[in-house]
Amino acid sequence: MKKGSRLSIVFILICFVSLSLQVNLAAFNSDDEKVKAYEMAYEIQDLNARRTLIKNIVIGNITSLEQVQAYIDNFNNADSDNDYYNPVVGLSGDSLKDGLSMLIRKHVSLGYSAARKFMYREIDNEDGAVEGVYTGRVFPYESRKKMNFVDTEEFDEAARETRSKGFLNCEHTWPQSFFNKAEPMRSDIYHLYPTDSDANSRRGSYPFGIVKTVKWQEGDSKQGTDANGKRVFEPRDSHKGNVARAIFYFSTCYSKRLDSYQENVLRKWHESDPVDDGERARNDYVHTLQKNRNPYIDHPEWVSKISDF
Repeated sequence: MKKGSRLSIVFILICFVSLSLQVNLAAFNSDDEKVKAYEMAYEIQDLNARRTLIKNIVIGNITSLEQVQAYIDNFNNADSDNDYYNPVVGLSGDSLKDGLSMLIRKHVSLGYSAARKFMYREIDNEDGAVEGVYTGRVFPYESRKKMNFVDTEEFDEAARETRSKGFLNCEHTWPQSFFNKAEPMRSDIYHLYPTDSDANSRRGSYPFGIVKTVKWQEGDSKQGTDANGKRVFEPRDSHKGNVARAIFYFSTCYSKRLDSYQENVLRKWHESDPVDDGERARNDYVHTLQKNRNPYIDHPEWVSKISDF
């Protein structure tokens, strides 16, 4: 594209942003500086990185040519192994969260039945056994047929109603009732985990928190009331960090807000139960299926760079 044509497009874009979005152009020292910033952005070949930079200029997260150059330098100097995250290198706060959302929201949706089959039979199956994340109860792979295991939604519902302890089923870390079982949220494996059906039923749609008065407990997971008398669910220590990162992923991917109480608890769990090799391996496996990643597993430090989920 010729420079004159590009400048015309830039000026049109600025006028559109100013009139339609009412963005304050005074963030840069002059309109000429802002034009230069857009010109620099258009030189970036990577489409996602370019869009992220332009968006952050438009909404006022980047307000100087120095910041634009720093973004470009960070992008160009990023390690080749981290190409997936190049568009968000050097960002923080809402700009980081928005950039990550743009990266991970476009993924392959397997459908609920297929997602569970991959989870039970491959992703969380270790040597022919699947462990429920809340109680630690191990379900032998072969025994599912003996237990008349049927991989259907009807089976899951029946298991919840009977509170049976004899079955393996699927936990939605972000409860299905909060998004009306809509896709692709329902089949997004990054927040799906195998559970004992009784523990799954006990968790229900209760928020995560610190249980002070125990109403139910098994395998070190608890359900009861917190210090304020609110009904909450507390997973066992070995799964607390996994829960936190799954919730942060879901919040980022689907632009869902967390209440401040639950967010504070999850931040503590993220720190107390750091990412381990098993969680990294699961992230890699899901990536091969969905073609996206959980950034808070790959970069746990980014949680502290985002002030509000």
